[in-house]
Order: sequence, then C-alpha cells, then structure tokens
Amino acid sequence: MKKIIRNLIVLFAILWILPYLLPLSRATSEGATQPFENSYVFENAVHYRIWTPETVQIKGKILMVHGLGGSTYSFGANAPFLAANGYLVIAVDLPGFGYSKRGADINHAQQHRAEILWDLLEHIDQTLKDEVKFKDWHLAGHSMGGGTVGAMAAMAPKRTQSLTLIDGALSEQERRGSWLLKIPPVGRSLQVLLENVFINEKRIGDLLASAYGRPLEPSEVSGYLEPLQVKGTARGLLNFVQTSKNMPLFELSNYHGPTLALWGEKDTWVPLHEIERIRAYVPNIEVVIISGAGHCPMETHPEVFNQDYLMFLLENDI
Repeated sequence: MKKIIRNLIVLFAILWILPYLLPLSRATSEGATQPFENSYVFENAVHYRIWTPETVQIKGKILMVHGLGGSTYSFGANAPFLAANGYLVIAVDLPGFGYSKRGADINHAQQHRAEILWDLLEHIDQTLKDEVKFKDWHLAGHSMGGGTVGAMAAMAPKRTQSLTLIDGALSEQERRGSWLLKIPPVGRSLQVLLENVFINEKRIGDLLASAYGRPLEPSEVSGYLEPLQVKGTARGLLNFVQTSKNMPLFELSNYHGPTLALWGEKDTWVPLHEIERIRAYVPNIEVVIISGAGHCPMETHPEVFNQDYLMFLLENDI
C-alpha cells in the first residue's frame, strides 16, 4: 500500500511539473502591430484597418468585427467593395486576436469589448470631417463578433445606425468543466497543446473547412494561421476561455433600430434556429439567408453577401 501511495505521489508530481518543462512563447511587450498598409493601432493595444472611399462622398460608417480565431482578414473580400460604394469601413482585431495586443489579463466579456470599441470609434470620429463625424455607426459582427456588436448596440443605441449579425453567436453558453482550467498545470497543458499541436496548417485547415463548408485554398488557411501564430496567442486563449461572457440576450431590447440577420443556409456552427432566439428580443429583425453558404458567408460567398448587405445599408441610411 505504501508503495502504491508513493508511486501515485510521484506520478502526480510529474503531471504537475511536466507542462512547465515544455516550451511556450510569451507575448512581446511592444503591443499591437501594423502588418498592412491601412493598419492603425489604438492605445498600443488594438489593431484596426481603415478603407476609405476614394471617388465618392462618404455615405456612412461601418464597423466590422470578426469571430473566434478570426481577424480583419475575415472581411478582406467585403471592406473594399463597401468602400467603393461610399462607406468608411473599419475592421478591427479584438483584444487578444489578430494583430492586437496579447495578454493574460484581458477581460473578454462582451460588455468590456463594447466599451473598448466605442472608445475606438470615438477616437476615429475625432479625425473625421463634421459631415461624417456626427453620423451614427453601422455595426456588423460575425459569429462571436455578433455578440460584441450586439453588446455595443445595447450599450449605445443612439450611436448605432444599424446592427448586422452575421451568423451571430449571441446565446449564453454554459462552459462545463471550465473550473479545471483554473488548476495551474491543467491550464498550462492546454496552452502547450494549443501552441505545439493544434495551431498548425493542417488542423486549422480542417477546422476552417467545417466552418466554410468546403476545403480551403492555402491562402485562406494562412490568412487565419498567421495571426494565430503571433507569440502569446496560446496564453491568451486560456484567458479568453476563463473570462469570455456573452451579454444576456434580453439586453438587446434596449436597441430598436434596423437589424439584419445575415446567415449561411448550411451553417452547422451557429444554426439557423438561433435567429428565433434573437427575434424574441428584436422582433423587427430582417432575415437574409445565403443559399449554400456555411458559417462564413462573407468569405465563401462574397458577391452575394456584399450585395445583400449593401442593400440593407442603403435602405437604412439617413
């Protein structure tokens, strides 16, 4: 019996120490980076990109927010089109994602994100001419980003011109077993696995194929993979799991403006029936289903997506 107990203690000690013997990168101290010609950084923490109309007067202002694991890349096929049709477009990397600052102390609750993004938009507004500065914002969010813009609209309905949920993940999800991640070696093990096993070309490609509903081109995989390989991502994802929290759906009742649910017909990640949960609090929601699309219609069906979204914008501009 003593030998068994001794062996169990040794095994426990090994399992406790082993994750700390494996490599794990740390986020750099420089903060957000600017990898694109139209990149900007807000408060050394939040990376965003701006597309400005070049030949037409600005009709309105759009903020586009990506989903889990995404970045401004998610809207690369949409933002230039919208800008060419007269809209100032801002695509943002949420804290901890894309090329925004990594960190183990980020609060990923949607209400907190909403506060940060409204501060960002206030900063941008101060750089604009008066005829544009005082226009309200069109908010569009994909998947997890739908929860972010939903929280923004509920927080500041008078600053929101319209709300668009692109396969939006707004429902509260109970995370069973999340308490385990608060045990230091368990959390460390998850980080090590993410960085050394899961964040690679094949696994990210397989995951995205499920979201896209088709195999990906190498450029599409790299568009997601490169930001996920920024140092400190795995550490940040553990923090995300521990602190992320959606706004209660009933708070959407604070917002009464134009709302669009723009969904992929074949989305298996956030199925169509989720729209009815949202409709209970936003009864005037307009629904547009993109035939044949999965969870990422703005990427897989950009021509249809762009036309549907532009039509909604034009109908709801002042």
